[in-house]
Amino acid sequence: MPKVALKACVLAGLAASCVLAANGVPDAGTLTTCDAVRHLTAALSKRKPRVHLRAVVTFFDPNALNMFIQDATGGVYVRWQSTGPHPNVGQLIELDGVAALEDFAPQINQPQWKFISNSTLPAPKLASYQDMASTALDSTWVEIQGVVRQTARLRRSALENMFWMKLAMPGGEVEVNMPWQDGIREDLVDAVVRVRGVCGAAFNAKNQLVGVQLYTPDSKQIEVVKPSAPFAPVPAPIAQLQRFGSGYSMGHRVKVAGTVTAAMLGRGFYLRDASASLYVLTRQDIDLHPGDRVETYGFVDLFESHVRLADASVRILGSGPAPQPISISLDKALTGEYDSELVSLDGRVVQSSVWRDRPTVTVQQNKDIFSVSPIPGSTLGKLPPDNSVLRVTGILTDEIDSMDRVVALNLLSRTAGDIVILRPAPWWTLRKALTLVGILVAVGALISIWVAVLRRRVNQQTEVIRQKLAQEESLKEAAQAANHAKGEFLANMSHEIRTPMNGILGFTDLLAETRLNDEQRDYIATLKSSSESLMLLLNDILDFSKVESGQLLLEETPFSVRDCVKEAVHLILPAAQRKHLQTQVDVGADVCESVIGDPHRLKQILLNLLNNSVKFTEHGSVSLSVKSLERGDKGTLLQFTVSDTGIGIPVESQKHIFEAFQQADNSTTRKYGGTGLGLAICTRLVSLLGGRIWMESKPQAGSQFHFTARFKIMSKLTAKTDGSEAAA
Repeated sequence: MPKVALKACVLAGLAASCVLAANGVPDAGTLTTCDAVRHLTAALSKRKPRVHLRAVVTFFDPNALNMFIQDATGGVYVRWQSTGPHPNVGQLIELDGVAALEDFAPQINQPQWKFISNSTLPAPKLASYQDMASTALDSTWVEIQGVVRQTARLRRSALENMFWMKLAMPGGEVEVNMPWQDGIREDLVDAVVRVRGVCGAAFNAKNQLVGVQLYTPDSKQIEVVKPSAPFAPVPAPIAQLQRFGSGYSMGHRVKVAGTVTAAMLGRGFYLRDASASLYVLTRQDIDLHPGDRVETYGFVDLFESHVRLADASVRILGSGPAPQPISISLDKALTGEYDSELVSLDGRVVQSSVWRDRPTVTVQQNKDIFSVSPIPGSTLGKLPPDNSVLRVTGILTDEIDSMDRVVALNLLSRTAGDIVILRPAPWWTLRKALTLVGILVAVGALISIWVAVLRRRVNQQTEVIRQKLAQEESLKEAAQAANHAKGEFLANMSHEIRTPMNGILGFTDLLAETRLNDEQRDYIATLKSSSESLMLLLNDILDFSKVESGQLLLEETPFSVRDCVKEAVHLILPAAQRKHLQTQVDVGADVCESVIGDPHRLKQILLNLLNNSVKFTEHGSVSLSVKSLERGDKGTLLQFTVSDTGIGIPVESQKHIFEAFQQADNSTTRKYGGTGLGLAICTRLVSLLGGRIWMESKPQAGSQFHFTARFKIMSKLTAKTDGSEAAA
């Protein structure tokens, strides 16, 4: 080679090394042991390091293109190419290839080898399920022992021809795969066997191990340690499985017989005998129908607090009429005694939905609900309309929590005929109700706009007054007078509007007592609810205007703090019960029994905060606590805390939440309504009571509103005088 060409090659090699080093790829030499390949890193894999080693073939299957080799340092997987020569298990070969890390574990690609000599398989490593699942023994020749749960011949493709066996070991189950050989024993199920082979892994798309496999080259590596026990002549009653003293072992097969109530092709079926029902899981390709009488052998298995029969083999004894369902109430279903039974339930449709072509119908009976869905491979047909009354037949399955309580029920419907409509949906549907709600929301929006326009006009009038008094020396006093006039105007307008509203409410009550049909009575109820909402809005405006104009005076009267707190909680109790919220009251032992102050304004503050908590809480609880911060001769300082588990308030909205006409955001206003005056009124009332108000909140984690208030302590002489006056 000319010197110029040689120099160019050297420079090109140096340049390539520099580029690879700059990209963070380390230099790699030739890998000469299986252990070196097993320690291949992602960075080193980019260099495509060469492999040259000697090892023994431990497994080879030309149909699946699987090949494993092992030397003194460990084992590794080889991606065999169909164009290459066929090795034999036990041969010592010299192999060249390229190390790669493409999925779960390092492997050797582009293999080329030559035969060295016949050898022996390496000594197997005794392995537990935990050892195999740790990935430390992946591709290593091991020996395991367990109970055979199931065997099958797999021919899922034109090339596949495997003997498959599920082996139960302490800690888990191992799938054994072996190239099919004639003469394989057929009596291995329920036998204790010792198997030698290569440890493999089943992994998901994230290259995480989700199962353990064993690749066995031939039947010589399977030894029967203890043959399977003979079958009991009499089937076991389903109700006796896993009962105390039953004598049936989870580690070995049992025989049960009965009638099929529901079948799921490729997944199993539900079986009923004279004592109970059971779900049977089988890989057997058998066509079953409700009413078939079968005999099955399987292993008792526990799954999510349920007893089932797994890895079962089935034999059809005959056929008969379809079994009749057990008609039960939802209260009985919630006891858990009817799990896996064929039952029928009545209820009203709450909602129908479809997710990934799987329909689900939510049905309500009394206050409880259950769901209806088809068994795999079936359909519900046309979904029933909301609010229609159904009778549903199917397999009852329940969901158990950690306290062994039934928390959810699902009915597996077998065919569209299992759903019968007893009464069609009424004329008054959810869509019409939503239309009415939309109208009410629009009316509320118009009222809010009217309030905003009214406020704007008042501000404009105030600005005109300020401009006229700009040249006068008493500009500050004039502005205060204008603000005072604004408050009086709001108060007068609120009074003027309340007068006709009281008339509307009164005549609505009188009209409700007349003879009306259901539709008219529904309209009257809607009219009354809308009028009461408008009255609450006017009361808020009136209170706010009184506080703003300084016309609100506090009373000083003796009252019980505990009674005031209980009355406030009692008023919001119906609304909380409608939303299934828990209410809690905690009044500290150090809180004075009787104080002097304004109980009505204290109750108004508590009701504002409690109503907000109930409004913005969908699940959980609302609580009110009172504790004493200070106590002396002149009075006591009490702290009140209203807590909820509602939607919470974002941090950016908390700084102006106590301002007038302010809420957390616009979406809250549209969904929950309100003027934003409640907390502004509370802030001013708390200030008049000599305290302060603040809050703590996190989005989706609930809120806590705290406020303090000062009250005079009721002396013994005052209490005695009041008691004497009450007696008189």
